[in-house]
Amino acid sequence: MAGLNRGPRGRVMLFPLPFQGHLSPMLQLADVLHGRGLAITILHTTFNAPNPASHPEFDFIAVADEMPDAVAAPKRRPGHDRCHERGHGGVGRAAAELGLPTIVLQTSSAAAVRLFRSNAMLHEKGYLPAQEHELNKPVTELPPVRVSDLFDPSKYPNQETARKILDMATEPTTGSSGIVINTFEALETPELEAIRDELAASGISVFAIGPLHKLSTIGGAGRPRPPARPEAASLFCGSFVVASSSAPRMQSCRKGSSEVRGRGKVVRWAPQQDVLAHRAVGGFWTHGGWNSTLESICEGVPMLCSPFFGDQLANGRYVEDVWEIGTLLVGKLERGEVERDVARLMEGGDGATTRERAKELKTKSVESLKNAGSTQLAVNQLVAHILSL
Repeated sequence: MAGLNRGPRGRVMLFPLPFQGHLSPMLQLADVLHGRGLAITILHTTFNAPNPASHPEFDFIAVADEMPDAVAAPKRRPGHDRCHERGHGGVGRAAAELGLPTIVLQTSSAAAVRLFRSNAMLHEKGYLPAQEHELNKPVTELPPVRVSDLFDPSKYPNQETARKILDMATEPTTGSSGIVINTFEALETPELEAIRDELAASGISVFAIGPLHKLSTIGGAGRPRPPARPEAASLFCGSFVVASSSAPRMQSCRKGSSEVRGRGKVVRWAPQQDVLAHRAVGGFWTHGGWNSTLESICEGVPMLCSPFFGDQLANGRYVEDVWEIGTLLVGKLERGEVERDVARLMEGGDGATTRERAKELKTKSVESLKNAGSTQLAVNQLVAHILSL
């Protein structure tokens, strides 16, 4: 790009949460911005720190108990903007003191972002705290969400920690100049429109620039792939043992089961993006974290969702009821029911219909990444927004 030949157009500091599901999208965002001519500094904790040698084009600064002098300069340096992830409320406050504008990266779906932002309303309307006899009740203000899909801190052993997690998912937005969401317009049009309407009065811009793992050059290309099998014949299990199903499978988990011998492969770790892209994979059993859900959508792979925490609950609901590309498994999992759900996903008319819808969403994700696609346009708008701050 011409901007690169003239040197950096500006510098952006990024501060991700130190967990893999959060680090990866932030590094991918950094790669995208760097490709548009912006210099990148990654602030990171010493815990689970990224490897600077893997990204020589970025500057890395480790942050321990306090922000280093090199970062916390007494005056704002020209061309510096701050992008941090939800959860780093202290970063937002520090940036405000230094006069640095901030942009928040939301690593959840737009649906989950809107759901978390609706927490006060959910309490006012009596949906929360959730009552056992109302778990299947629809949340009419946020269709197709049900009470069972809500993140309810009162249901967790450490309620205070759960409340802090909820606060961290929404507080950083206040005072920021924009929100970046790892999704694409055609996937979550109503949710993105609702968020934009809610934030318009505050002057906060919303940029849907996903799928970041496809937009960025940082990914899993070139890693080993599963052995050859007939097309769409295997089930990829993120962390589950599914010994009751006859479907061939590749399974990523710490401890395997001898019952899958001859019908599957158990590995300690798998290159998830590459596995999902393999022609032999016809289904993905996942907790429904947003990175996994989006990666599966982008490869046209239907899902079985067993949500556990946070945004996984809403993601599973959308997989089943909105996008209709899989099945949401709730409650106690019974062996026979699991076997039937796997069979429906992998075989017969229902499975074929689900796979067709999954392929349609894959096509839409590809369209969003083209030069005139919604994601590319959103990246242009984001860069222009950063340079205008």
